[in-house]
Amino acid sequence: MKRIFTSIMLALLVSVAFAQQPNMYKRHTGTLYDAGPFMQNFTNYTNQMIIKASDLTNKQAGSITKIYLRAGNTGTTTYGGFQIRMTQTTQSDFSTYTGALQSFIAPMTLVYSGGVTVSHTADQWVEFTLQNPFQYNGNSNIVIETYYTSCSGGISSRGSYYTLNGNMCTEIYNYSAPGASATGNQYPYYKDWGFLVISSAPAMPVANFFTPPGVCDGSPVTLINTSLTSGWNIAYNWTITPNTFAYLNGSNATSKSPTIRFNATGNYTVKMRVSNNVGADSVSKVVSVSAPSLAPVADFYGNRRISAAATMIVPYFDLSDNCPQQWEWTSPDYEATYSISPFLNSAVQNSQAFFVYPGTWDVCLKATNTIGNHTVCKSDYMKVIPQASLCTDTNSIEVEGFITDEGGIGNTYGNNRTLSNCKGFVIDPCASSVTLSFEQIKLAGGAGDSIFVHNGPNQFAPRLAAYGSGSNGTFPSVTANSGKMFVYMITNATNQAIQDSGFIARWTSVGATYGKPTASFTLPTVKGFGSDTFYSGYPISFTNTSSGVDAKYIWDVDGNANNDSTVANPKNVVLVNFTSSPLTFTSRLIAWNCKGYDTLYKNIVIVPVSNKPHSIDFVADKINVAPGDTVSLRDLSTGATSWEWSFAPATVSYIMGTNKFSERPVVLIQGSGCIDVKLKVGNVIGVDSLIKVCYLKGINYCVPGLATILNGDVGISNVTLGTINNSSAAGFTVYHNYFDSSFGATVLYRGTPYSISISRPTNIDPVSRRAWIDFNLDGVFSSNELIASETSSSNLTSTFTFSLPNNALTGLARLRVGTTYANNFIDPCATFMGEFEDYKIVLAKDTIRPVITLNGADTISVEINGSYTDPGATATDNLESNASISARLQYSTDLDITRVGFYKACYDVTDYYGNQAITKCRTIAVKVDMTPPVLTMLGSTPVSVHVYGSYNDAGATATDNYSGNLTSQIRTINGVDTANVGSYQVVYSVQDYFGFTDTKARTVNVIDTVAPVITLKGSSPYMQSVCDPLVDSVVIAATDNYYKNLTLNRTGNVDVNTPGTYAVTYTATDGSGNISATLAVNIQVADITKPVLSVSSPDTVVLEVFTPFTEPAYTATDVNCLSNNNVTVTKSALPNKNIVGTYTYTLTATDASNNASSKSITVIYRDTQKPVVTLIG
Repeated sequence: MKRIFTSIMLALLVSVAFAQQPNMYKRHTGTLYDAGPFMQNFTNYTNQMIIKASDLTNKQAGSITKIYLRAGNTGTTTYGGFQIRMTQTTQSDFSTYTGALQSFIAPMTLVYSGGVTVSHTADQWVEFTLQNPFQYNGNSNIVIETYYTSCSGGISSRGSYYTLNGNMCTEIYNYSAPGASATGNQYPYYKDWGFLVISSAPAMPVANFFTPPGVCDGSPVTLINTSLTSGWNIAYNWTITPNTFAYLNGSNATSKSPTIRFNATGNYTVKMRVSNNVGADSVSKVVSVSAPSLAPVADFYGNRRISAAATMIVPYFDLSDNCPQQWEWTSPDYEATYSISPFLNSAVQNSQAFFVYPGTWDVCLKATNTIGNHTVCKSDYMKVIPQASLCTDTNSIEVEGFITDEGGIGNTYGNNRTLSNCKGFVIDPCASSVTLSFEQIKLAGGAGDSIFVHNGPNQFAPRLAAYGSGSNGTFPSVTANSGKMFVYMITNATNQAIQDSGFIARWTSVGATYGKPTASFTLPTVKGFGSDTFYSGYPISFTNTSSGVDAKYIWDVDGNANNDSTVANPKNVVLVNFTSSPLTFTSRLIAWNCKGYDTLYKNIVIVPVSNKPHSIDFVADKINVAPGDTVSLRDLSTGATSWEWSFAPATVSYIMGTNKFSERPVVLIQGSGCIDVKLKVGNVIGVDSLIKVCYLKGINYCVPGLATILNGDVGISNVTLGTINNSSAAGFTVYHNYFDSSFGATVLYRGTPYSISISRPTNIDPVSRRAWIDFNLDGVFSSNELIASETSSSNLTSTFTFSLPNNALTGLARLRVGTTYANNFIDPCATFMGEFEDYKIVLAKDTIRPVITLNGADTISVEINGSYTDPGATATDNLESNASISARLQYSTDLDITRVGFYKACYDVTDYYGNQAITKCRTIAVKVDMTPPVLTMLGSTPVSVHVYGSYNDAGATATDNYSGNLTSQIRTINGVDTANVGSYQVVYSVQDYFGFTDTKARTVNVIDTVAPVITLKGSSPYMQSVCDPLVDSVVIAATDNYYKNLTLNRTGNVDVNTPGTYAVTYTATDGSGNISATLAVNIQVADITKPVLSVSSPDTVVLEVFTPFTEPAYTATDVNCLSNNNVTVTKSALPNKNIVGTYTYTLTATDASNNASSKSITVIYRDTQKPVVTLIG
């Protein structure tokens, strides 16, 4: 047998497969969650859990002798220093869950203390037997407190989340010994617990155990304890005679279920004694131990199939059949590659493997006994993947692997770790997504230690998750859809004593679904030249327009075959020409990613300089400016290769990476009034300059005024627009200027609808409202800049919707809000009675391109001279609605449906800021033939034919739009077998010249409609011996044209135990359901069995004449089920002893039904004595 108990339940001390089930429990049936505190990483950790009485099924008072948790994983776990405490309380929870500190419940009663080993199966109860039973009143809420100092393995405890518990917290914890801290952190789970409640006093134990069958000498076996116990102080003691045995795997005579190796064949007496606080009981059994009779059949199980290289020790368990006595563990391909075995001890029954090197490896087990051996090898059984540690390793391109804190598996992490001294870890495996699954989180409580995960290559990428000590015992999984992931830790602990063992996580990835990038770049246009042509010495800025995912770049800007730059957009590249005629430089861009690369070459013409710059001019994107405005300037001169800008007064600052020597500087206006702008340009020949006086004109907005007094009822109490939500007192001043306040500004973009709300404190009088935005930044609120208007309203608040015009400038604009009484006049600068407020509006420039998505496939095939309708495309933008920007899509195509070839259908779109989407094109393949042939079956389907008959297929025809008649090309598969009833198919298929196919199938049913024939085998009535079973096939014979096995059906009852005549009818049914004609038969049940006559005599008896014939002894019996079993024996006349001769002596036995048996004996009388002559006288 398979040694499942030996191989998997080796360390079972507290819980066994045959454990009792709880008779009172709380078991959640909805969404399940798995968490601590029973995992390996919760050592030295006090945990309290409340189980509400209202949630208990079968609630009852009594003595709780066992408690059960609902496991979330499968394995074997050993705890050291394990303590369980209990109490009962009216407190139902630890308050609403916020993660905050709560007070531990005290005092608690110690009910268990010591070491335990448990085997657990996911979603099953795990049993803990209490040393001191807990007396439960049946009404209160139960509190369970756990603590342990060491753990090998670990159980995740199953239950529900706090949100399914009315957001109430029922669990708290603290990294301290019981009683060392008065408070604990909230933990967001509500665990499932069960209890074995003994309502009466503990009883005497009942001893019992089970020995698996097929015990052999020299092969381990586990004696499985199935005793019934209650109470406490439960103990076991085993006695085995003779003593030719050994305890294995750490078990001994006091173990609950020890593992034994019997070292000799024969019978062993095994006695087990169990005791508790009431008394003791024992049981003895004889275990028969034999020598192995068959060679083993090897099998095994490893508790991990994926392991970290040079880090994890993986247990392997023997599951072999037929009494294995020796074991040999190997990994052939690993050992052949590295000349070492991964098994720490390859000759034990249950071994451990330590794989140093990554790869996918075979694992083999050879099991041997005295009969022979057997080897099983499991290919690619163990996958060993790389393991990296923070601070030591910084990146990986592996598709999967393990990542841990700097201490690795089983060790603590360091103090005061930041990104400056522990760089973090980038996972970049050329993937479309990376998933990180945590197998352990164990951080020091209260120290602020945290794990951070980002969706990208560094800490600036969007954060996916942050885990602190509140995540201890959980096993979260997080996915980075960017295809890259960045992981790092921040630790603030300064006390080594409160550090912990950190985290273990495994990443997997989904391979990149994108392709290689497409290289593309553009160059600026210089006045006086066409594209890609510049003066010698001109600082060229390369604009990278490549498309693709995760692209990187290599530039050779001057064409000398040396790589010059790896930035995306090289700036101020100077190419010089000292000759008298133009020179051509071939620039090269390589765009690459993990899927491949693309290269683009572009010729750049450098023209020699022969004159100094001329036609000096420049332009700004706006000339009416206010403090805080951004202004972009651009040189319009011809022949310039250098620039120098100056401003008077110098109330500007350069921004966005520009300076006074930039060709196109961007400046921030910091003062008011007119600003003179001067540009000096030059080249290798000379310089020139231009001054524009008062080119940038300061904007001066009017200060509003009133014609009469203030009235708060028609004033302004709140203005809300975007991030502006400003409340103010109405009726105290004519004009509030919030332009320079920290709260009076918001950002607006073109293409997006906005709403503005204007409120007043009361609505006694009617009010008129207006709002303007200076879209053209000229300092004047024009009529076409009115965004809100309302006349003589009684509303407390009115809301208005508007959008920026498409020609709105970018920069700092001013919003003016005004109110007045009733329908009096209201101008941006004055009104009759009312109030004004000004705010700052940032008319921002959007730099994000729209995105075009094709509807349907990227490649569509059509037939020549057919019709084509493009599926279209949609556009999305960060600001505009999808419908708005999609309506402006521009479609272009070079499709010629009359010619075979490949064509493009392309879409372009530009948003309101001039950002052009990357062109999206689909390929249209015009092909000669896109139409499959048409195959037509002749005749009908389905078709029926009688078994053993003949089938003539009707055939099929095929035509094609290009090839014409293809009937001769039809391929037919005819599987019809008329000798066997069944359903068959005749399949026709045809393929045209271009590989297009059509297939049809005809169903042919081979049937049988002939009924069976039945006849009576003997005469009627049929004589049936009483008490014997009636066998129908002896009564009648059934034959069929096809089926050999027929079903006989009898109508009418025959009581074989009661003599009489019974009328029945028979039919026979074949496999197709055909039923024979009915046959009537009389069955006569009678005693037709002769009695049994046994005579104690030979068949022939020879006697001397005059010798008397002795009648032989005999017995006569009648065997049937009838009550009258009397037998009468009659005898023939005795032979005449006085006359020599041959006689027949007959005994006849007759039963009550006149059935007779007889026995005849031939009796021969002879005279064998000579005469005797006697003399007279």
